[in-house]
Amino acid sequence: MLITINDELKSIVPGFTVGVISYSNINVQQSATEIKLDLKEISSRQQKHSNVTEVNGIKAGRSLFKALGIDPSRYRPSSEALLRRIIKGDDLPSIHSAADVNNLFSIKYALPIGIYDEDKLDSPIEIRIGNNLDQYEAINNRETNMSGKLLSADTIGPFGSPIVDSKRTMVTIDTKNALQLIYFHLELKEEEKDAIMKDLSEYFTFHHGGKASSLII
Repeated sequence: MLITINDELKSIVPGFTVGVISYSNINVQQSATEIKLDLKEISSRQQKHSNVTEVNGIKAGRSLFKALGIDPSRYRPSSEALLRRIIKGDDLPSIHSAADVNNLFSIKYALPIGIYDEDKLDSPIEIRIGNNLDQYEAINNRETNMSGKLLSADTIGPFGSPIVDSKRTMVTIDTKNALQLIYFHLELKEEEKDAIMKDLSEYFTFHHGGKASSLII
C-alpha cells in the first residue's frame, strides 16, 4: 500500500516521520489477561507523574502540533489524552485486543498511534493537513471537522489523525488485515524509532498471529 507525506507538510516540519506497520492474517479478539496486566503495569508506572508534561515525549509531541499550527491545548494528541486520564486516576476500558495493544504502546512511548482495518482503505494514502472539506464521523460518534489538523486520507477521504480516528476504518473483531501509523515526534533518533517499531510489531503479532511488515516514511 502506497503511503506518502504531503510535500507541504514536509516543508512546514522538516524531519517529520511516520512509522507504518502492516499486519496480515491477524486474529482480533477480546484482550488476553496478559495484555490487560501489561496495560495496567504501564498505566501504574505513568501514574507516578504528578503532571502529564513530566512524561517523556509529551512536550515534544505538543511542540510538533504547534509547529503545524495546531493548538495542543484545544486538540490534544491522542497519547496525551490517554495519559491525562491515567494520571487523573481513571481506568481505560478494554475494547478488544488490537485497540488495547494500541493504547498500551501509546501510553508506553507517549506517541499517538492509529490502527485501521486495511481492507477498508483504498490506496494510495497521504498524510497531510486537512482542508475545509475534510470531515468524518469519529470513533467517539461525533462529526469531526479536520480543517487545519494533521490527518491521513485515502482516495475516499480522511480516515485518521493523531487526535481522533474515524469510524469508517476502525478495527473490529472481524478485522484480518490492519495498518498501524505511529506519529513520531521530532526529538526521536532513528534507532529509537526502529526500536519502538520492533517492540510494537513483535508484541502485536505475538498476541494476534499473522505477519508484520514495517517502514518509516
